[in-house]
Amino acid sequence: LGPCMFITDKVVLAHAKIEDGALNLGVNLGIFHEPIIFTENKKCEIMIFLVAIDQESHLKILNDIMTIFSDKDNINKIIECKEKQKVIDVFNEILDI
Repeated sequence: LGPCMFITDKVVLAHAKIEDGALNLGVNLGIFHEPIIFTENKKCEIMIFLVAIDQESHLKILNDIMTIFSDKDNINKIIECKEKQKVIDVFNEILDI
């Protein structure tokens, strides 16, 4: 899928290449209550948009992303959130911040 990849059944990671000139580390999250259909068997309910300025920050944020989204219960909790602050609270709980 080019710069997009499914990291779980419901979660897509979209990213820019470091060499494309990012000025800051950036992460955006989209939660779709009506799944985005990529193919018959690939439906996205969460899309993470990532841009990193260097390899070190890229790897650190990828580690957090994998910690959060490697557990199906975490994914379901996030999908059920109706407010941005609730999503942040879930992330903080999972990452023990």
